[in-house]
Amino acid sequence: MSLPKILIVEDKVKVREALCDFLHDVAEVITAATPEEAKALIQSNPDLKLISVDGSLVQHGDGVEVVKFAVEQGFPGPIVAMSADDNTAMIQAGATHHVLKPRIASVLWELIDGL
Repeated sequence: MSLPKILIVEDKVKVREALCDFLHDVAEVITAATPEEAKALIQSNPDLKLISVDGSLVQHGDGVEVVKFAVEQGFPGPIVAMSADDNTAMIQAGATHHVLKPRIASVLWELIDGL
């Protein structure tokens, strides 16, 4: 059985690498550091099952742009907004879950397990 493909959108290299290391046994993880990279990957990977987006892509804008794009493209799976604080803009844009960053790895694991 193949692993579900997920997209992690995170501009901080260490966080992105840690999530990849943690999830590599349960998912095929692809990553993006900018909204532009994320949009290209969403379009070129119709087999994506889950998208996790950092709420504040510090040097590249914010995650709301990515969430809106995924929704506009008809992405059918969970879209997880991860942030250091309450980010209602991501939910209003169409994210299905909001998770505070300290808990993101365990929540992603649970969601992937349910795919």
